[in-house]
Amino acid sequence: MLNENIEILSEKLFDDEKIESIYKQINLIKSNQREKVLLELSKVLGSKPKRPLYYIQHEISQLPKYGTRNIMRFCGDYIDQLLKFMLEDKKNRIKWFRGPLGKKIRKLQKHLDPKLFDELEECNKIYTNAKHEFHHSIDKSYFNYQDAVFMIYITKDLASKILPLSEGARDYNDHGQNFYRYDPID
Repeated sequence: MLNENIEILSEKLFDDEKIESIYKQINLIKSNQREKVLLELSKVLGSKPKRPLYYIQHEISQLPKYGTRNIMRFCGDYIDQLLKFMLEDKKNRIKWFRGPLGKKIRKLQKHLDPKLFDELEECNKIYTNAKHEFHHSIDKSYFNYQDAVFMIYITKDLASKILPLSEGARDYNDHGQNFYRYDPID
């Protein structure tokens, strides 16, 4: 069963056919095709930028038993980074680099399509839980491997909507020449 917030966001982002295809991939993770499926899954986001996407590669290899919380967190870190550079594009440099994801989303609201704003707010709920929520049933993890697989696809979808809006985010995503020259203090 999916985490409630992941289910809500998945239904906003994906049609029934896409959701069904993700579930088919999930069902193969516990089969003899596990290695093949995990390799395919590791290609969904790629490995650039190294931090945090490269780190997801290792966590994917640990599915279905381990790595779920880290996948959730690293996916959120990636969205957070893209929005940091989008804020830089919009010249909102005051404290943008260290603020939480929710604050960045709200600061960018006037630059975002209302639908994307809503999707990012939902993503932030998942990310916040991945970082901070540890008070759950003692016999269950807060996130399971199904949640992690959906989060990878959610992240891919949201990134594909953010990247066209921001030269800085695209540069960061591609490890462009400007990425290493930014100064969050200026």
